[in-house]
Amino acid sequence: MVQQRGSSSTPQWRLRYALAAIVFAVMVATSAVVWDFVEVPASTPDTTTAQQQQEVPSVELPPAADPWAAAIHEMRERSEQSPQPLPVSYEEHFEDPVTNPVELLNRDQDAVPQPQIRARDDGSGSTRVAVVIDDLGYHAAVSQAIARLPADITLAVLPDAPFARRVVEVGRASGKELILHQPMEPLGYPRIHPGPLSLFSGMSDEQIDRVLRANLAKFPEVVGINNHMGSRLTAQQNPMNSVMRILRSRGLFFLDSRTSNATVAWKEAQQMQVPNAVRDVFLDNQQDQDLILQQLRLLERVARKQGGAVAIGHPYAATLAALQIWLPETKERRVEVVRVSQFLGPVTARQHYLPKAAVVAQQR
Repeated sequence: MVQQRGSSSTPQWRLRYALAAIVFAVMVATSAVVWDFVEVPASTPDTTTAQQQQEVPSVELPPAADPWAAAIHEMRERSEQSPQPLPVSYEEHFEDPVTNPVELLNRDQDAVPQPQIRARDDGSGSTRVAVVIDDLGYHAAVSQAIARLPADITLAVLPDAPFARRVVEVGRASGKELILHQPMEPLGYPRIHPGPLSLFSGMSDEQIDRVLRANLAKFPEVVGINNHMGSRLTAQQNPMNSVMRILRSRGLFFLDSRTSNATVAWKEAQQMQVPNAVRDVFLDNQQDQDLILQQLRLLERVARKQGGAVAIGHPYAATLAALQIWLPETKERRVEVVRVSQFLGPVTARQHYLPKAAVVAQQR
Protein backbone atom coordinates (compact mmCIF):
# COMPACT_ATOMS: atom_id res chain seq x y z
CA MET A 1 0.00 0.00 0.00
CA VAL A 2 2.73 2.44 0.90
CA GLN A 3 4.72 1.69 -2.21
CA GLN A 4 1.70 2.13 -4.42
CA ARG A 5 0.93 5.54 -2.89
CA GLY A 6 4.51 6.66 -3.31
CA SER A 7 4.64 5.53 -6.90
CA SER A 8 1.35 7.16 -7.72
CA SER A 9 2.34 10.50 -6.15
CA THR A 10 5.70 10.77 -7.89
CA PRO A 11 4.28 11.92 -11.28
CA GLN A 12 2.17 14.54 -9.51
CA TRP A 13 5.20 16.10 -7.81
CA ARG A 14 7.13 16.05 -11.07
CA LEU A 15 4.25 17.81 -12.77
CA ARG A 16 4.22 20.48 -10.10
CA TYR A 17 7.98 21.04 -10.43
CA ALA A 18 7.62 21.34 -14.17
CA LEU A 19 4.82 23.91 -13.89
CA ALA A 20 6.83 25.95 -11.37
CA ALA A 21 9.84 25.92 -13.68
CA ILE A 22 7.71 27.11 -16.60
CA VAL A 23 6.21 29.98 -14.54
CA PHE A 24 9.68 31.06 -13.37
CA ALA A 25 11.00 31.03 -16.92
CA VAL A 26 8.08 33.17 -18.10
CA MET A 27 8.71 35.70 -15.31
CA VAL A 28 12.41 35.95 -16.15
CA ALA A 29 11.67 36.40 -19.85
CA THR A 30 9.05 39.09 -19.13
CA SER A 31 11.35 41.04 -16.85
CA ALA A 32 14.09 40.97 -19.46
CA VAL A 33 11.74 42.42 -22.07
CA VAL A 34 10.62 45.20 -19.72
CA TRP A 35 14.22 45.98 -18.76
CA ASP A 36 15.08 46.58 -22.42
CA PHE A 37 12.73 49.61 -22.40
CA VAL A 38 14.40 51.22 -19.36
CA GLU A 39 17.34 53.58 -19.99
CA VAL A 40 20.12 52.72 -17.61
CA PRO A 41 23.17 54.99 -17.40
CA ALA A 42 26.39 53.33 -18.29
CA SER A 43 28.12 54.62 -15.16
CA THR A 44 27.50 53.56 -11.62
CA PRO A 45 25.25 55.68 -9.35
CA ASP A 46 28.25 57.09 -7.51
CA THR A 47 29.93 58.07 -10.79
CA THR A 48 26.73 59.70 -12.10
CA THR A 49 26.38 61.79 -8.94
CA ALA A 50 29.98 62.92 -9.20
CA GLN A 51 29.49 63.93 -12.85
CA GLN A 52 26.34 65.88 -12.04
CA GLN A 53 28.13 67.74 -9.27
CA GLN A 54 30.87 68.70 -11.71
CA GLU A 55 28.45 69.84 -14.41
CA VAL A 56 26.16 71.95 -12.19
CA PRO A 57 27.93 75.07 -10.83
CA SER A 58 27.43 75.95 -7.20
CA VAL A 59 25.02 78.85 -6.68
CA GLU A 60 24.94 80.96 -3.53
CA LEU A 61 21.27 81.32 -2.66
CA PRO A 62 19.96 84.30 -0.67
CA PRO A 63 18.60 83.68 2.81
CA ALA A 64 15.17 82.10 2.69
CA ALA A 65 13.76 84.74 5.03
CA ASP A 66 15.11 87.73 3.09
CA PRO A 67 12.19 90.21 3.03
CA TRP A 68 13.84 92.34 0.35
CA ALA A 69 14.14 89.43 -2.08
CA ALA A 70 10.53 88.49 -1.48
CA ALA A 71 9.43 92.08 -2.05
CA ILE A 72 11.44 92.36 -5.27
CA HIS A 73 9.93 89.11 -6.56
CA GLU A 74 6.46 90.41 -5.80
CA MET A 75 7.12 93.74 -7.51
CA ARG A 76 8.45 92.03 -10.63
CA GLU A 77 5.28 89.96 -10.80
CA ARG A 78 3.11 93.09 -10.42
CA SER A 79 5.28 95.54 -12.36
CA GLU A 80 2.68 96.57 -14.92
CA GLN A 81 -0.33 96.75 -12.61
CA SER A 82 -1.92 99.96 -11.35
CA PRO A 83 0.37 102.12 -9.15
CA GLN A 84 0.66 100.83 -5.59
CA PRO A 85 3.12 101.57 -2.76
CA LEU A 86 6.22 99.43 -2.84
CA PRO A 87 5.78 96.47 -0.45
CA VAL A 88 9.22 96.95 1.07
CA SER A 89 9.81 97.36 4.78
CA TYR A 90 12.12 100.33 4.96
CA GLU A 91 14.30 100.90 7.99
CA GLU A 92 13.25 103.60 10.43
CA HIS A 93 14.90 106.90 9.56
CA PHE A 94 15.53 107.68 13.22
CA GLU A 95 16.12 105.62 16.36
CA ASP A 96 13.08 107.00 18.22
CA PRO A 97 10.38 107.50 15.58
CA VAL A 98 7.51 109.87 16.27
CA THR A 99 3.98 109.16 15.06
CA ASN A 100 3.58 112.61 13.51
CA PRO A 101 6.20 113.01 10.75
CA VAL A 102 5.91 116.82 10.83
CA GLU A 103 6.79 116.83 14.53
CA LEU A 104 9.65 114.43 13.85
CA LEU A 105 11.16 116.49 11.06
CA ASN A 106 10.70 119.81 12.85
CA ARG A 107 12.51 118.39 15.86
CA ASP A 108 15.30 116.96 13.70
CA GLN A 109 16.26 120.08 11.76
CA ASP A 110 19.20 120.97 14.02
CA ALA A 111 20.22 117.42 14.94
CA VAL A 112 23.12 117.35 12.46
CA PRO A 113 25.44 120.32 11.71
CA GLN A 114 24.70 121.44 8.18
CA PRO A 115 27.36 121.96 5.55
CA GLN A 116 27.10 125.13 3.49
CA ILE A 117 24.74 123.92 0.78
CA ARG A 118 22.15 126.67 0.44
CA ALA A 119 20.89 127.55 -3.01
CA ARG A 120 22.23 130.60 -4.76
CA ASP A 121 19.87 133.57 -4.87
CA ASP A 122 19.06 134.11 -8.52
CA GLY A 123 17.39 137.49 -7.89
CA SER A 124 13.86 136.26 -8.59
CA GLY A 125 12.82 136.31 -4.94
CA SER A 126 11.53 132.75 -5.18
CA THR A 127 12.21 130.04 -2.62
CA ARG A 128 14.30 127.26 -4.10
CA VAL A 129 13.81 123.61 -3.15
CA ALA A 130 15.02 120.26 -4.48
CA VAL A 131 12.87 117.13 -4.59
CA VAL A 132 14.64 113.79 -4.96
CA ILE A 133 12.65 110.60 -5.59
CA ASP A 134 14.49 107.46 -4.45
CA ASP A 135 14.01 103.75 -5.18
CA LEU A 136 13.05 104.21 -8.81
CA GLY A 137 12.96 101.26 -11.19
CA TYR A 138 10.90 98.56 -9.48
CA HIS A 139 7.44 99.71 -10.51
CA ALA A 140 7.30 100.76 -14.14
CA ALA A 141 4.04 102.72 -13.98
CA VAL A 142 4.81 104.91 -10.94
CA SER A 143 8.50 105.31 -11.80
CA GLN A 144 7.81 106.56 -15.31
CA ALA A 145 4.97 108.83 -14.15
CA ILE A 146 7.34 110.49 -11.68
CA ALA A 147 10.05 110.78 -14.34
CA ARG A 148 7.57 112.68 -16.55
CA LEU A 149 6.44 115.18 -13.90
CA PRO A 150 6.70 118.78 -15.20
CA ALA A 151 9.38 119.88 -12.74
CA ASP A 152 13.14 119.62 -12.33
CA ILE A 153 12.89 116.66 -9.96
CA THR A 154 16.01 114.56 -9.35
CA LEU A 155 15.62 110.84 -10.05
CA ALA A 156 17.53 108.28 -7.96
CA VAL A 157 17.56 104.79 -9.51
CA LEU A 158 18.43 101.53 -7.76
CA PRO A 159 21.25 99.58 -9.47
CA ASP A 160 19.45 96.22 -9.73
CA ALA A 161 15.93 97.46 -10.49
CA PRO A 162 14.44 95.77 -13.57
CA PHE A 163 13.02 99.03 -14.99
CA ALA A 164 15.89 101.32 -13.97
CA ARG A 165 17.18 101.65 -17.55
CA ARG A 166 13.71 102.64 -18.77
CA VAL A 167 13.41 105.25 -16.01
CA VAL A 168 16.83 106.66 -16.92
CA GLU A 169 15.83 106.96 -20.58
CA VAL A 170 12.52 108.67 -19.76
CA GLY A 171 14.21 110.97 -17.28
CA ARG A 172 16.97 111.89 -19.68
CA ALA A 173 14.45 112.63 -22.44
CA SER A 174 12.58 114.98 -20.08
CA GLY A 175 15.78 116.70 -18.93
CA LYS A 176 15.81 115.32 -15.38
CA GLU A 177 18.93 115.02 -13.24
CA LEU A 178 19.84 111.37 -12.58
CA ILE A 179 21.72 109.88 -9.65
CA LEU A 180 22.50 106.36 -8.45
CA HIS A 181 20.60 105.28 -5.33
CA GLN A 182 23.36 103.12 -3.84
CA PRO A 183 22.22 100.50 -1.29
CA MET A 184 24.22 100.55 1.95
CA GLU A 185 24.11 98.57 5.18
CA PRO A 186 21.48 99.67 7.73
CA LEU A 187 21.57 99.24 11.50
CA GLY A 188 18.88 96.57 11.21
CA TYR A 189 20.95 94.27 8.98
CA PRO A 190 20.54 91.31 8.46
CA ARG A 191 16.91 91.57 9.64
CA ILE A 192 16.57 94.52 7.25
CA HIS A 193 18.41 93.90 3.99
CA PRO A 194 19.35 96.85 1.74
CA GLY A 195 19.01 94.75 -1.41
CA PRO A 196 21.28 93.51 -4.18
CA LEU A 197 24.61 95.16 -5.06
CA SER A 198 24.95 96.77 -1.63
CA LEU A 199 27.93 98.12 0.29
CA PHE A 200 28.61 96.60 3.73
CA SER A 201 30.82 97.61 6.63
CA GLY A 202 32.78 94.34 6.42
CA MET A 203 33.95 95.02 2.86
CA SER A 204 37.53 95.88 2.02
CA ASP A 205 38.40 98.99 0.03
CA GLU A 206 38.83 96.81 -3.05
CA GLN A 207 35.39 95.25 -2.64
CA ILE A 208 33.71 98.64 -2.18
CA ASP A 209 35.55 99.89 -5.25
CA ARG A 210 34.46 96.90 -7.34
CA VAL A 211 30.77 97.03 -6.34
CA LEU A 212 30.36 100.79 -6.67
CA ARG A 213 32.19 101.03 -10.00
CA ALA A 214 30.11 98.15 -11.41
CA ASN A 215 26.89 99.89 -10.35
CA LEU A 216 28.00 103.20 -11.83
CA ALA A 217 28.96 101.50 -15.09
CA LYS A 218 25.32 100.52 -15.59
CA PHE A 219 24.23 104.16 -15.70
CA PRO A 220 26.81 106.45 -17.32
CA GLU A 221 24.13 109.19 -17.28
CA VAL A 222 24.23 109.68 -13.48
CA VAL A 223 26.03 112.71 -12.07
CA GLY A 224 26.07 111.69 -8.41
CA ILE A 225 24.87 109.16 -5.85
CA ASN A 226 22.92 109.05 -2.61
CA ASN A 227 22.54 106.29 -0.04
CA HIS A 228 19.67 103.82 0.12
CA MET A 229 19.31 102.93 3.82
CA GLY A 230 22.90 102.97 5.10
CA SER A 231 22.32 104.06 8.71
CA ARG A 232 25.22 101.83 9.79
CA LEU A 233 27.62 102.35 6.89
CA THR A 234 27.27 106.13 6.64
CA ALA A 235 28.24 106.40 10.32
CA GLN A 236 31.65 104.78 9.63
CA GLN A 237 34.55 106.86 8.45
CA ASN A 238 36.68 104.31 6.58
CA PRO A 239 34.06 102.88 4.18
CA MET A 240 32.69 106.35 3.45
CA ASN A 241 36.22 107.53 2.73
CA SER A 242 36.52 104.71 0.18
CA VAL A 243 33.23 105.75 -1.44
CA MET A 244 34.34 109.38 -1.68
CA ARG A 245 37.63 108.47 -3.33
CA ILE A 246 35.73 106.75 -6.14
CA LEU A 247 33.32 109.68 -6.55
CA ARG A 248 36.15 112.21 -6.66
CA SER A 249 37.96 110.21 -9.34
CA ARG A 250 34.82 110.24 -11.50
CA GLY A 251 33.70 113.82 -10.87
CA LEU A 252 30.47 112.78 -9.14
CA PHE A 253 28.70 114.38 -6.15
CA PHE A 254 27.27 112.82 -3.00
CA LEU A 255 23.86 113.50 -1.47
CA ASP A 256 23.66 112.33 2.15
CA SER A 257 20.15 110.92 2.60
CA ARG A 258 20.78 111.24 6.33
CA THR A 259 19.10 108.05 7.46
CA SER A 260 20.98 108.38 10.75
CA ASN A 261 21.84 111.31 12.97
CA ALA A 262 25.29 109.72 13.38
CA THR A 263 26.15 110.08 9.68
CA VAL A 264 29.66 111.19 8.77
CA ALA A 265 29.11 110.79 5.02
CA TRP A 266 28.86 114.47 4.10
CA LYS A 267 31.83 115.26 6.38
CA GLU A 268 33.95 112.69 4.55
CA ALA A 269 32.78 114.18 1.26
CA GLN A 270 33.96 117.60 2.39
CA GLN A 271 37.24 116.15 3.61
CA MET A 272 37.80 114.43 0.25
CA GLN A 273 36.70 117.56 -1.68
CA VAL A 274 33.68 115.80 -3.18
CA PRO A 275 30.74 118.14 -3.94
CA ASN A 276 28.00 117.28 -1.47
CA ALA A 277 24.56 118.10 -0.08
CA VAL A 278 22.32 116.74 2.68
CA ARG A 279 18.64 115.87 2.94
CA ASP A 280 16.47 118.24 5.03
CA VAL A 281 12.98 116.68 4.84
CA PHE A 282 11.57 113.21 4.26
CA LEU A 283 8.26 113.48 2.44
CA ASP A 284 6.57 110.13 2.92
CA ASN A 285 7.43 108.37 6.16
CA GLN A 286 3.70 107.75 6.12
CA GLN A 287 2.05 106.94 2.81
CA ASP A 288 -0.80 109.36 3.16
CA GLN A 289 -1.49 112.06 0.57
CA ASP A 290 -2.51 114.73 3.11
CA LEU A 291 0.52 114.07 5.33
CA ILE A 292 2.83 114.23 2.30
CA LEU A 293 1.31 117.60 1.36
CA GLN A 294 2.08 118.74 4.94
CA GLN A 295 5.68 117.68 4.41
CA LEU A 296 5.86 119.67 1.19
CA ARG A 297 4.61 122.74 3.10
CA LEU A 298 7.28 121.99 5.71
CA LEU A 299 9.86 121.88 2.91
CA GLU A 300 8.81 125.39 1.90
CA ARG A 301 9.09 126.70 5.47
CA VAL A 302 12.52 125.19 5.97
CA ALA A 303 13.69 126.59 2.62
CA ARG A 304 12.51 130.10 3.50
CA LYS A 305 14.24 129.90 6.86
CA GLN A 306 17.64 128.69 5.67
CA GLY A 307 17.75 129.78 2.02
CA GLY A 308 16.84 126.46 0.42
CA ALA A 309 16.04 122.85 1.33
CA VAL A 310 16.28 119.31 -0.02
CA ALA A 311 13.46 116.76 0.25
CA ILE A 312 13.52 113.02 -0.43
CA GLY A 313 10.46 110.96 -1.33
CA HIS A 314 9.69 107.53 -2.74
CA PRO A 315 7.69 106.14 -5.67
CA TYR A 316 4.44 105.68 -3.80
CA ALA A 317 1.06 106.34 -5.38
CA ALA A 318 0.33 108.77 -2.52
CA THR A 319 3.58 110.67 -3.16
CA LEU A 320 2.84 110.95 -6.87
CA ALA A 321 -0.69 112.23 -6.15
CA ALA A 322 0.61 114.79 -3.64
CA LEU A 323 3.22 116.09 -6.09
CA GLN A 324 0.59 116.41 -8.81
CA ILE A 325 -1.40 118.65 -6.48
CA TRP A 326 1.55 120.63 -5.10
CA LEU A 327 3.57 121.33 -8.24
CA PRO A 328 0.93 123.52 -9.99
CA GLU A 329 0.78 125.66 -6.82
CA THR A 330 4.51 126.35 -6.62
CA LYS A 331 4.51 129.30 -9.02
CA GLU A 332 1.80 131.10 -7.08
CA ARG A 333 3.58 130.34 -3.82
CA ARG A 334 6.87 131.63 -5.30
CA VAL A 335 8.57 128.25 -4.91
CA GLU A 336 11.01 126.99 -7.55
CA VAL A 337 11.92 123.31 -7.83
CA VAL A 338 15.53 122.91 -8.92
CA ARG A 339 17.80 119.91 -9.31
CA VAL A 340 19.63 118.81 -6.20
CA SER A 341 23.04 119.66 -7.67
CA GLN A 342 22.10 123.34 -7.20
CA PHE A 343 22.44 122.78 -3.43
CA LEU A 344 25.97 121.41 -3.55
CA GLY A 345 28.86 122.72 -1.61
CA PRO A 346 31.13 124.26 -2.66
CA VAL A 347 29.01 126.70 -4.63
CA THR A 348 31.52 126.69 -7.49
CA ALA A 349 30.72 123.01 -8.15
CA ARG A 350 27.07 123.63 -9.01
CA GLN A 351 27.61 124.94 -12.52
CA HIS A 352 29.49 121.77 -13.45
CA TYR A 353 26.28 119.70 -13.16
CA LEU A 354 23.92 122.02 -15.00
CA PRO A 355 22.75 121.09 -18.53
CA LYS A 356 24.96 122.69 -21.18
CA ALA A 357 22.13 124.91 -22.42
CA ALA A 358 21.66 126.35 -18.93
CA VAL A 359 25.39 127.03 -18.56
CA VAL A 360 25.46 128.90 -21.89
CA ALA A 361 22.41 130.95 -20.84
CA GLN A 362 24.08 131.90 -17.57
CA GLN A 363 27.26 132.94 -19.33
CA ARG A 364 25.26 135.27 -21.59
